[in-house]
Amino acid sequence: MTAALRSAPEPATVALPPHPPLPPAPTTKEEWNRYVDAPATVAPPLRAIADYRRLSPADRHLYDEARLAHHGGFAPVSTPWMRDTHGQLARQVAANLRNRQPGARRGSVISAKANRGKTTICMTFAKHYQRSVFARYGRLTPDGNRLIPVVYVTLPDDCRTKWLDLAICEFYAVQLPGRPTKDDLVRAIQRVARLTMTTLFIVDDIHYLNLATREGQAVNDHLKYLANTVAATFLYAGIDCELTGLMTEGFSPSTHSRSQTKSRFTLLDVGSFDDRTPEGRTRWRALLASFEPELVLLNAQTGDVSKLLAPYLYWRTAGVIGSISALLREGAALAMHRGTERLSESLLDEVEVDADAEGQAARRKRPAPSALAASPS
Repeated sequence: MTAALRSAPEPATVALPPHPPLPPAPTTKEEWNRYVDAPATVAPPLRAIADYRRLSPADRHLYDEARLAHHGGFAPVSTPWMRDTHGQLARQVAANLRNRQPGARRGSVISAKANRGKTTICMTFAKHYQRSVFARYGRLTPDGNRLIPVVYVTLPDDCRTKWLDLAICEFYAVQLPGRPTKDDLVRAIQRVARLTMTTLFIVDDIHYLNLATREGQAVNDHLKYLANTVAATFLYAGIDCELTGLMTEGFSPSTHSRSQTKSRFTLLDVGSFDDRTPEGRTRWRALLASFEPELVLLNAQTGDVSKLLAPYLYWRTAGVIGSISALLREGAALAMHRGTERLSESLLDEVEVDADAEGQAARRKRPAPSALAASPS
């Protein structure tokens, strides 16, 4: 029976739903390169609503799939923190490339509260950096080895030094002996980083490094050792890194002990938007205006998001980039499903975002209804 079931042909009308082509956190150089090389999606042309309704069901389905794919795949919207951080990182990497002094290069820590876009800032900088390296030098080193300018790893909870080394070796696809020792792993990393000319080393989710434990301190010391022996800029990203003990290496900030991390790394904070001042409202509306052309909704009007809905959207998200991105993308999908083809307050009320944003909205006064309080017909 099992064999018969396996050999039975699938119905021609059955199709698997689309699956994301990349994991959220690339773990190998192949996955990383696919992320770097993948172009941002292009918005399908905006159709008149009457023309859309005249499409055949099959053509309408294809058009809707193209819109949904774009809503999920357009390039990250630039924020002031992204622009400032990218500029500082570019200057730091450029200086480190020309550094001929012994010891570790200067590094950076991107710190933010959850959902502020720290990983997006980190990964988009690395993407642009790798593309610029390939555009200038090609994809091989002068010795004919594969050029791997960027290494990206993300830490798990309760990380150990051997796990970290194995994750780096997996990224590089290093061939290891059956039972590699700690020295085997470290020498392999140092050798392959040199041969492939790695110049940017990213460690994401650094907040999982628990410096209150002996193992957490060992991983921290190991990272410092790698930074001392690998000629690359080390870039960390994590939640509230100034509060986790990373910058003080587990010591109380009130002590006078000197931290190597604090003296070697620049702390780059990522914040959220604020609509309580004229300047803050201007920046908030500029962000929303960047989202507006990416949402392919057939009844949408210019200014729906960036003007009419701006106070409501701030109330819902507290100006957090991850929350507003999720609300607008999911709201657009609901507007398509309902056939309204336009965002409104009542429609967006049906979209649940992260619990933190929902809790903050419940504690704040809802703004006066806008012209888009009710679902447009």
